[in-house]
Amino acid sequence: MATLSQNVTQAISDLNSIKNAIENKGVVVPSGTPTSQYAGMIGNISQSDTQLRELIQGSAASFEIPHGVTILKKYIFYGMQNLTSVTIPNSVTIIDENAFNNCPHLESLTIPNSVLYLNSYAITNCSRFRTLYIPNSIISFGYMAINVSSLENVTIENGFNGFNLNLSSSTRYSADTIVGWQNALADRTGDTAQTLIIGTTNINKLTAEQIAIATNKNWNLA
Repeated sequence: MATLSQNVTQAISDLNSIKNAIENKGVVVPSGTPTSQYAGMIGNISQSDTQLRELIQGSAASFEIPHGVTILKKYIFYGMQNLTSVTIPNSVTIIDENAFNNCPHLESLTIPNSVLYLNSYAITNCSRFRTLYIPNSIISFGYMAINVSSLENVTIENGFNGFNLNLSSSTRYSADTIVGWQNALADRTGDTAQTLIIGTTNINKLTAEQIAIATNKNWNLA
């Protein structure tokens, strides 16, 4: 059994290791900083592609992004051949270009309602991707931010008012799913009309009465 002195020595060594790890990531830990603040400082680490990739390497199938990360950088999960699931914390505000590109075993994502921007091709070329939750917090979508032909189950949170959402890359949605999207749209009556892009094939699945759900809220379907 370790003595009290040995335990204290080990604890100090562990805390120094944490401090060194934080500073190695580019965050200065001022002298005298209470160790209780270390966890918060970890959230200030600049998450470059290489840095977050280092965290991922040991996880072949699933990964939980650390709370405090605010941006999923470009290509961060690119080519993760065995990745099946990713948990995104509600500290993330931007999912950048091609963040989830060429992840053939990724099947679903729940985007938290902290995310404001889903940039171009953020989710693309994922052949088994079926299920996606889109929060109403997203302000704007980049060009073809969701570019997955296998999508079937997409849920849009009620009150959605984001710009440039394009779900036309897949034609596997049911009419009921598309009607659910329209019911979730914010009412823009009296404001500038907004467009939900779903593609001609998907529009043709709807009756005139179903299309009117969107147009009556001052949304166009394209």
